[in-house]
Amino acid sequence: MRMPTIHARTILAVIALGGFVLSLGTLAFFPVPEANKELFSAAMGGLNILLGGIAGYYWPRDPNPPGR
Repeated sequence: MRMPTIHARTILAVIALGGFVLSLGTLAFFPVPEANKELFSAAMGGLNILLGGIAGYYWPRDPNPPGR
């Protein structure tokens, strides 16, 4: 029986998802300092874009959706 291999894209997806979950968990318990709000907002936006790209790679849109 052959062992499954772990690809770099899988590791990237796990790291990005973990970062997203940890950052949202941090927001739930600790307020963001007023001086860092813009920086934190930009970082969260970048993380959302990265997460969206990874999700789009793993789950691409169906070229033939139902009803067409």
